[in-house]
Amino acid sequence: MKKTKLFGMALSAILACTGIVSCNNDDDIAVKPAKHPDYYISYQTSDSNIVRLNKEDVFGGAIVKANTYSRENGYGTLEFYSKVMAIEDGAFYDTKNLTHIRIPGSAGKIGYGAFWHCSSLKSITMPDGITEIGGNAFWYCHSLQSITLPDSLTTIGKGAFAECTSLREVTVPLAVSTIGESVFHFCTSLESVTLPKGLKEIGWSSFAHCSSLKGITIPDGVTTLGTSAFANCASLTSITVPDKVTCIRAYAFQGCTSLKDVTLSSNLEKIEMSAFRDCPSLANIYMKAETPPSFAYYEGGFTDSTFTTCKLYVPKGCVEAYRQADVWKKFTTIAEM
Repeated sequence: MKKTKLFGMALSAILACTGIVSCNNDDDIAVKPAKHPDYYISYQTSDSNIVRLNKEDVFGGAIVKANTYSRENGYGTLEFYSKVMAIEDGAFYDTKNLTHIRIPGSAGKIGYGAFWHCSSLKSITMPDGITEIGGNAFWYCHSLQSITLPDSLTTIGKGAFAECTSLREVTVPLAVSTIGESVFHFCTSLESVTLPKGLKEIGWSSFAHCSSLKGITIPDGVTTLGTSAFANCASLTSITVPDKVTCIRAYAFQGCTSLKDVTLSSNLEKIEMSAFRDCPSLANIYMKAETPPSFAYYEGGFTDSTFTTCKLYVPKGCVEAYRQADVWKKFTTIAEM
């Protein structure tokens, strides 16, 4: 009888270490895989405590650790029902079969490259509680069509959604003050973006190559437009640069081939190299600054043909100042607004 009991205990311990049944020792709280009618796998602790698994199990560690999810046996849908405290860097990197993910607010942070190259991932659900999305977190998620960002979110790391080529729309939460480097770079299906009123900075290449983006409203509080921020947004037809922006960085709108109307800041002081180069549809520039902004490079930020095909409108009483100013004087038509 004692031998049978000991054998049973040993077997339970082995199964516990593989995540098949629950265990509750000092180091591990195992997770039960539960199969649902729609044939996906969920992971749930038996006592709803913090997920803490052996390295041999699907996730491993006190928090979800890097490269521990089974890529070969990745399940279609993944939901966490317990208090996951974080999703670490690279946790689900290159998990080919993952199609849907529901992340609990308790996770707080999604680490660098956590879902990088999950090429089948179609949707993500994030409740309030998530405050940070790390750099490259969803880079190369080519099938991602929709994502709802929680109001609790304050930080989006560089390249977080870069090359999510199926993503069509996104609303950035109010607490986010910076759209960092390459966050939506090469999101070629992105048509609609809503930016928060408190936004201060749009970083380097943030929306570059968003070729389906037809329009975007830049909030009045934005002070910085980074290099190549909207470069090669081929469907963009108009843009208004807020009055707090003093410099348009190099290549900011280069290659916006459908861009027709541009309204520039009343406090604009400088336009850098090729900011509006290769914008053949540019027809009207509405310049609100009374003092002509300077240029960082001799070519003046425009393609030569722009000077004859585009009309420049300036504040009342400022026409002569623009006719005398370097580069601006090249415009054939300069008129008051």
